[in-house]
Amino acid sequence: MRTLTAALLTAALTLTACGGTADLAEYCARDGGTWNCENGDLSGLNLSGLSLQGANLYYTTLSGTDLSGANLDGANFQRAFGTDVDLSGADLVFASFLNAQLFDADLSGANLTRADLRSANLTRADLSGANLTDANLTGANLSGANLTGCTGDPRCK
Repeated sequence: MRTLTAALLTAALTLTACGGTADLAEYCARDGGTWNCENGDLSGLNLSGLSLQGANLYYTTLSGTDLSGANLDGANFQRAFGTDVDLSGADLVFASFLNAQLFDADLSGANLTRADLRSANLTRADLSGANLTDANLTGANLSGANLTGCTGDPRCK
């Protein structure tokens, strides 16, 4: 797994990948203060605990990506896809997952307040303890999802 070595996103942020070091710019472009990873492949990266507010992850591959505890408020995950994405404990307020395909995703304890999950495929996702207050789940596929202890949606158990 590729591991993030810096705690803050700055111009000097680097990733340790396969024993070497690479700039995050190898994976994403920087648009002012936000990261644009549109159509990128972040599979297997450890981005846990980072501040990626407003990041553009449109149509990005996220298989095995660790974004646990990350601040992704307002991030764009539209049409993102992957399996086993770890978003546990992440701040995803106002994030958009419109038409995202995230199978077996771990969203346990995530804050999805006012998130747009319309038509997202979250088959077998773990949403236990997640905050879904005012989240838009219209047309979302939650087949096999764990909704134990989540709040803000009538389907929560």
